[in-house]
Amino acid sequence: MSKNQSKNEKTNMVFLAGTLKFDPKIFDNNVKALIDVGLKSAIQVSVYTGAKDNEQLADKLNRFRQGDFIKLVAMLRPYGVKQDDDSWRNNLSVDITDIKTEPPQRQQEQRKIPIDDDIPF
Repeated sequence: MSKNQSKNEKTNMVFLAGTLKFDPKIFDNNVKALIDVGLKSAIQVSVYTGAKDNEQLADKLNRFRQGDFIKLVAMLRPYGVKQDDDSWRNNLSVDITDIKTEPPQRQQEQRKIPIDDDIPF
């Protein structure tokens, strides 16, 4: 251990970069996405939308699509859930705090509304 490190030093922030496996999914209280970071499996990340503070972040994530490259900063939040048999199932939530890349600009689908002059009768 170096002189500058404290025995109490803890880090729960991560930097992730990869491509989205699927389009982000919108749920009642969060927006979730799977990021392929080059391993055998993808990492699930989410933005909690129950607080007004995260609405812009959730909207930004939702503008990405499957195959888009994304770089983000996230907080690791471990938690446990007590099971019916009094055992605990531990898990880890990866909560997005910042998205470093801008979503790709996509052209809006334009529907042509017929004008009276375009109708041949």
